[in-house]
Amino acid sequence: MNRLLPVWRESIVRRREEGSLPHAFLIHGPTGIGKTEEALHLAALFVCESETDRPCGECDACTSFGEYGDLDFRLLRPVEKPCWVSPEELAGLSDPGASLKRFLDDGFLAPSVPEIAGRTRIPLTLASTHLFRRVGGRIRYDRAQWNRRVENGKFEPSEERFLLGLVTPLSLARYSSTIGIGHISGDSVVGADTAILKWISRKPSGRRRKVVILEDADRMTEEAQNSLLKTLEEPPADSVLVLTTARREGLLETIRSRCEDVRLSPLGETDMRDALGTYFDSLADDDARELMQLGEGVPGRAALVDLDRHRRERGEVEELIGWARSRSFDRFFTTLEAWIEGIESANEDSVAVARRRLTAVLSWSRDRAVEQNQADFDSMERLFRSTHRAAVSLRPGANLRLYLEEFGRRIWDAFAREGTPA
Repeated sequence: MNRLLPVWRESIVRRREEGSLPHAFLIHGPTGIGKTEEALHLAALFVCESETDRPCGECDACTSFGEYGDLDFRLLRPVEKPCWVSPEELAGLSDPGASLKRFLDDGFLAPSVPEIAGRTRIPLTLASTHLFRRVGGRIRYDRAQWNRRVENGKFEPSEERFLLGLVTPLSLARYSSTIGIGHISGDSVVGADTAILKWISRKPSGRRRKVVILEDADRMTEEAQNSLLKTLEEPPADSVLVLTTARREGLLETIRSRCEDVRLSPLGETDMRDALGTYFDSLADDDARELMQLGEGVPGRAALVDLDRHRRERGEVEELIGWARSRSFDRFFTTLEAWIEGIESANEDSVAVARRRLTAVLSWSRDRAVEQNQADFDSMERLFRSTHRAAVSLRPGANLRLYLEEFGRRIWDAFAREGTPA
């Protein structure tokens, strides 16, 4: 995987030896670039028990941090972030396919499981149904509720172990949509004793430092960010706080200015191909090229792509746009209706499916724009702009059918001035 920039990493090692390391870091870059892996690598530099080569990756501290199982480590993660499991873990289930279907049907996993064959890491997304409960008007993460639901679900022992293993790492907690004041300083729902600031103010239990990683830190409310400021200004001497984000601008300037800035950039072709090897057992050259193109230098983004589904959905996009370009009104709107019905009837969140289909339109129009003459380029540009506006403004709770019908009208209008049929 992507590692910290060599020059910066050398600086970290040197400053560690000098005793001049900062107490807060902000790691930013595209979603899927490997920010959490870098945060864990950075944390290991602080806690590794080796006196020569840190992080050694083998001592008790490195191992327990890597497994999210240390009393001096806290990781706060959004619930929709995938859990990456290995084929060996799935092989512990007597019938992995049937078990995954049960987990989906019973509301433990979100319906976004890709094709498993050929993968060395499989992304499974937890459904929030059994992980959160409402207390005093607030949503609270409740791992005990998950455990009770699993135990009462009449699962096979291997299925119980698998489901419990997804949520039981000691150091790992999840949040539903935003990081609120309760997560940072405590409130009536999240007690002060378990909130980040109270926890990090205590002496380490056994490590050199206490370490907190806040994933997608831009999801902190303004109130939560302001609560965190004092700790950033006057951090406990034996603490480290690492924020990660794909939207650096979503954090207050006062937060950004108090953290050491670490930027992770998209990978080049060679590094990207190597990185895909951590997610896939083997890839045909055509598949690898397509995944690299879709990932745009971000291995985690490419690894989430279900190629068969992507190709099917892109074919539907090509058919829909083809009828718009040929100005076949009846065929276009018949195809649009079938396209919308496919989104509405999908066995997963309809808004997520719609957003993925809109992304396919964006990808198609961008790729075709490169190949077109000026008149065609103008049509592709109109299509790209309309699609981008639609993707950005799509929100849960919208009347999806009306929204997509309006988007279909924009597709039709995008080619109204194109002189030549496709």
